Parts: sequence; C-alpha cells; structure tokens
Amino acid sequence: MKKKLIKTAVLFISIVTFIALFAMVFGSANLVIAISTVFAILIYLSKNMTANPIKNLIRLVTFNVVMGIVAYISSINIFLAIPIDFLTLFMIASALSYTISSPMSTPFSLQYVFLISFPVSLEEMPLRLAALAASAVCIMFVQLVVNKDSVKKQSKIIIPEICSGLENKISNVKNNLNDELVDCKIKAYISRLKQVIYESRKDNYYFNNESEIKFNVLIALENINDLLSRLKKDSEVDAFLDEAVALINSFKRSVKDCDVNQTNHLDPLFDAFFQKYNLDNTKDLVMMKLVYQLQCLSDYLNKMKKSDQINKKEITKNEQRTNNFKSTKKFKVKLSIDPLSRSYAFRLAFAISVFAFIVNYFNLQHGNWILFTISSLTYPFYEISRQRTGKRIFGTIIGGIIVIILFSFLQLRDAGIIVMVITLFLTIFFMDNYTYSMIFSTITAISSFVLVENSTNLSLDRIIYVIIGGACAVLLSKLVLPYQESDAEKDLKKMYDEIIVGFFNDIGSAQNYTDDFKHKIMNFMLFTGMIEDKLSALIKVSNAEMITSFIGVRHALILNIYNEYRWLLANKNCIKDYKNICQDISKNDKYRNTENDEQLIGEVISQYSLKNKVVVWESIEIIRSMNQLDLFKRASGN
Repeated sequence: MKKKLIKTAVLFISIVTFIALFAMVFGSANLVIAISTVFAILIYLSKNMTANPIKNLIRLVTFNVVMGIVAYISSINIFLAIPIDFLTLFMIASALSYTISSPMSTPFSLQYVFLISFPVSLEEMPLRLAALAASAVCIMFVQLVVNKDSVKKQSKIIIPEICSGLENKISNVKNNLNDELVDCKIKAYISRLKQVIYESRKDNYYFNNESEIKFNVLIALENINDLLSRLKKDSEVDAFLDEAVALINSFKRSVKDCDVNQTNHLDPLFDAFFQKYNLDNTKDLVMMKLVYQLQCLSDYLNKMKKSDQINKKEITKNEQRTNNFKSTKKFKVKLSIDPLSRSYAFRLAFAISVFAFIVNYFNLQHGNWILFTISSLTYPFYEISRQRTGKRIFGTIIGGIIVIILFSFLQLRDAGIIVMVITLFLTIFFMDNYTYSMIFSTITAISSFVLVENSTNLSLDRIIYVIIGGACAVLLSKLVLPYQESDAEKDLKKMYDEIIVGFFNDIGSAQNYTDDFKHKIMNFMLFTGMIEDKLSALIKVSNAEMITSFIGVRHALILNIYNEYRWLLANKNCIKDYKNICQDISKNDKYRNTENDEQLIGEVISQYSLKNKVVVWESIEIIRSMNQLDLFKRASGN
C-alpha cells in the first residue's frame, strides 16, 4: 500500500505539473491536448516505439498536426463535419485497433473528440498545431526515457522471476503439491517478456542479437516449465531435480546480477550435470528432454557472454525479407481481426459524428459529455461495452450525488479546487478499479466547473448525458455490425492453426534456413503467444475447459516444432533425414500410442544417421498432435 501511495503521488505530481506547464506554454484553449497527451503517454507505455524513434516521431507529429487541421475544417460547418468526423474516426480506429480489450486507438480518438468539442479560431490555429506537435514530442520523449533498451532492462527483472518460479515449481513437484498458481505466475512473466520483445522489433519485423538470445532463453525456460508438469515422481527424479534446480538458481543469479561474463564457475556445474545425465544414459523421455533444454540454456548463457563483445543491436538482413515479411504481415493484420476492427471503427465513427452534429445543432450545454462517454465506452466487443457502461453510469451517479452533497448541502463551493485536486489523486490511485475511478473522475470533472456553474444542475446534466452516451454505445455494439466474443474465439483459433500448418511445412525445406527466415519464425512464435493471451482473456465458465484444452495442445505442438527448427538450424545436414523420418513415422501406426514411443525411437535411430533421441521423440509428438488435430489435410493442401 505504501509503495502504491508513493507511486500514485509521483504520478499525480508529474501529471499536474505537465498539464500546468503545457497550459502555460500553449494557453488554456489547448488544455485538452495536455490531457489527451497524458492519456496517450500512459496507454503507449506498453508499446515500445524506440526501435525506430525518428521515424515514429515524424509519424506522430504528422498524425497529430493533420488531425488538428481536419478538426478545424470540421468545426467550420456542422453539416460538413458529419462526413469529415466519420471518415477521420473510422481511419483512426481501424488503423490502431491492435488490442482487443483496450484498443490502442483510444487516446487518439479521444483527442479528436476533444479537438472538435473545443474548437479554436483561425488565429489560434498555429498555437494549437504547435501544441499537437509538442504532444507528439512529449510522447516520444517519455518512450525514450522509459522503453529504451527495454529488452535488456525487463529481461534482468523477468528472467530471474521465471527462474524463481521454476525453483518453486520443482519444490512442489518433489512434495506432490499443487503447482497451478506457480504455473500461472510463470506463464504470466513469460507472456510479459514476449510482449516486450515483440514491441522492440526493428521495422516491426527484425530482432537484434540481444532480443534473439533473450527470446531463445525464454523458450528454453518455457519448455522446462511445461516438462516439469509431465515428470513422473520417483527417487531418481528427486535427485535429478535437486541438481537441476541448482543450475537454474545459478543461471538466475548470473542474469539478475548482469554478470554473465563472470560465470566461468558455472561451466563445471553444467559439465558435471551433462556428464551424469547425458542423452544416451537417461532413460526417462521427459527427463531426457529436460536435460536437452538445460543444455540449450547453457548454450544461450555462452552466447550472452559473447554478445557483450559484439554489437547487441546488430540485425542481420538479406534480400529474402520481402516474401517472409509479407507472410508475417498477413498475420499481424489478422491479429487485429479485420471484421472486429472494421465493426468497432464504424460504430465509433458513426456514433461520434451523429451525436457531435446533434450537440452542435441543438447547442446542448455540456452535451460533449455524450461524446466523451461514447468514445470511452465503445469497445470492440458488445460484452465489454455492456459491462463498462453499467459501471460508468453507476460511478457517475454516485459521483454526482457526492458533488451535490459537497457543494449544495455542505456549502463547500469555495473549496472546489481542493476537492478537485484530492479527487484527481484518488482517480489515479484507483486507476485499476473502473467503478471507483469513475466516481472520483466525475467529482473532479464537475468540481472544475463549480465556480461558474450550478453544481446540482451540472451533476444531473452529466448523469443524463452519460446515460445517453452509454445506452448509445451498448445499442450500437449490439445492433450495428455486432462482433461478439464467440466470433473472436473462432477467428483466433483458425489463425493459430494456420500458423502451425505454415510453420510445419516450412521447417521441412532446406532453403528456408536463412537469417531472414529466422526472423519470420520468431515473429510467428510471438504471434501464437499473443493469440493465446487473447483466447485466455475470453475464458468464462461456459468455455473454460474448451479454450484451456485448445491452448494446451497447440502450445505444446508449436514449442516442439520450434525446438526442431532450432536443432535443424544448427544441423542443416540432417534436414533431409528429418523430413524422411517424419514421413516414416506418419506411416507407422505405432506413433498413435504414447506407450510405443521408446520402441519407435529405437527403430528410427537404427535406420537413420540422425541419432538425437530428443529430436526423434519431438518428431513423434508433432506427428501425433498434427494427426489428432486433423491438421495434416491443411498441411498437405498448402
């Protein structure tokens, strides 16, 4: 609680100071731009824009300035404003709707609503455009301060946390304890670092050396986490886990202390472990696979040492980028889910353009709150709009009642500024609780008008307009181009299977083992992680088992395919053998039963020069999963 209070106080002081300075420089008429800038800064902290800072700054400045010009043209004529507002908001929302639960377009669509709600004269336009350009600069400045070298900064924090989670999970496995909570925590950290790596790509495609190494470390730890849940406990396993946890702990310390160049003492530990548990002597298949992943971890530790001696930001590019980039771009576009983006953009643009006309035509005092409410409550899914609308209306009513009590019955009219400051602090403090934040933001908004308005009427006006705006958002989400969670679930599942089939087809071709193909595959792996996160967000009682099962089976499959790819990348001379092995396994009915795995592995190794048991076993698991999921028909059809 103390840390949260301090964090809130720092953020509060920073926000108030920024808004005050912004208003001082650009005038009170552009105060709304300061507010939208703060909102954009906070929302976009989760999106790393520092990989292409100059390019992104130019885009942001151009985007903001053009928006300001368009908003001014819209303010000239209320009839001309209808198509202008519609087209502008449609383009903003459809272009930036990357995240289902919280569209990245929200700060900019809200900024446009502010601009048309508080227009300026032609004489004031230069200052407004300057304010919009400054807003873009402020966003990029904070990005550079907070998100620069984010992979390095976040890896130092997250990888040790994952290792600690694995240590706890090993303890639970040894003591036959439930590890569900630990497992969820590990997966959350893995997902978080994947998002950081994804946002740090150059040109939305390339990974630098550091990102590549940290990504592969993450995949190795993810494999270890999944394999621990499959171990069959006995005395040999306990001894194995005791030694494995010592390696993980040492690896954790080296990453946490950023001391990878001073880890020569780890080499004997790893060597002794691998000598004792080599792949030929280890009989248990899960243990064997764990040994292999720990070997990968050891290899990546060595690469981390070497990366300090080379340019970590170096990126390998070649002429094959075009085709591979197009295939990843196709899925990036789909990750925004085209039908969802278009329906959301249409609903938002239609509602704002129509109600902006009504507010201006009838000159509704404070009618802009309808627009603010629609902008805040129009979500891609009908379900989310409905939930948020109820909370917003409840919060607004409670906040309005408190304002009436404070300023009408208690006669605290002269304390408006104090009330506004206190409630703004509480709004920030309860930022993660939508209902509470709405209560306090309502009091803050109305308090700012108390000195010049009748507070009772203002509270009632706000409540009425919020109800109108909320009802509009819900009805449009329900009736106009509706896109529900069940639609998203269907599209995401189809997308996941398409990526698996494409990946499986690609690894069998030797011509694909290039540096550029490596970037493509890493993009695909991150895409599947994003799909899993989005599907997990859709889980409810009625579909929990189905979605959990869907993710679990495909997650194990995509990890196996990636493991095979990484091994083949280092052993390209075995690609032909690998392809033939997969064909032979698929023709042998023994692969269908897991009890036949050891026998089938022995048969394959006796026939081919490829002698790696882990690679062969993963091949069997891939063929079995592809068959069970009925993905071979699609694979052969591509």
